[in-house]
Amino acid sequence: MNKILYFKSKTCNWCPFVESILKKIVSEKSSLELEVIDIEENYEIAENYNIVAVPTIILPNSTKIVGATDETFLRQQLSFFL
Repeated sequence: MNKILYFKSKTCNWCPFVESILKKIVSEKSSLELEVIDIEENYEIAENYNIVAVPTIILPNSTKIVGATDETFLRQQLSFFL
């Protein structure tokens, strides 16, 4: 199973949008697992991954995607793991 780490914050306006896209993609592919991490509640984890902005997505190959993005771009980035 390929795990995607998704870092978000309650104060981030774009985070719910990106999270909904990720959940949609993961629900379609059993080879993917999504772990959602709130940086305010889990700042130690965010610190370990050097998260400096949200939303941030870390793909199974350790590629980091920082900032809001659209579904097409995320599907392209995840195509290797699907």
